[in-house]
Amino acid sequence: MSKRKIEGSLTKKHIVDQVRSLFAEKGYTATSMNDICEATGCSRGNIYYHFKSKEDLFFHLAIQEMMEFRDDIERITSQNQSSIDRLYAYVDFFADTLQRPLTRAVEEFTRIEGLESEMVQKIRGGFFIGVSTFEKYIAEGIARGEFKNGDSGIVTVLIFSMITGLRNYALLGDVEKNERKETFRKATTLLLQGIAGKK
Repeated sequence: MSKRKIEGSLTKKHIVDQVRSLFAEKGYTATSMNDICEATGCSRGNIYYHFKSKEDLFFHLAIQEMMEFRDDIERITSQNQSSIDRLYAYVDFFADTLQRPLTRAVEEFTRIEGLESEMVQKIRGGFFIGVSTFEKYIAEGIARGEFKNGDSGIVTVLIFSMITGLRNYALLGDVEKNERKETFRKATTLLLQGIAGKK
């Protein structure tokens, strides 16, 4: 790679790294290009050289955040052998990292751009890659007799629906981390009692 390309890549990374906390603090809409220039120390021209628009910059950041979250999940869950332990590991991790810095900004971006937006579809696609990995764990659990025979896709939807509901409850109720972790675990135990296979 040429020196110019290396410098360009480093500048692009610098921009993304600097605006992460900016978007997390101010949100998507309230963050202006002037804010971005000030936070990065780059001119508008330099910003636009690497990103077509504020939307493009945030999209790049959101995809990066989604991939990091997915990689974290795979790293955490892969440390466990059984699907049940993987489920608990996922729920614990989700409870611990419930308020990831960019979560609200990504939700705001999604509302503004709309679900039909190509950028939003790609962000959602990153999420569903993680869901498909989780579904694989459920299917393996069914094959090993950890869970009752059934549709792994439906079971995965039920689990993620439960987690989403718990997330909304925790955020709206401003629940402390220890309490929400305990609540998430209890809910997971109740769910497992319904889908557990015969020992």
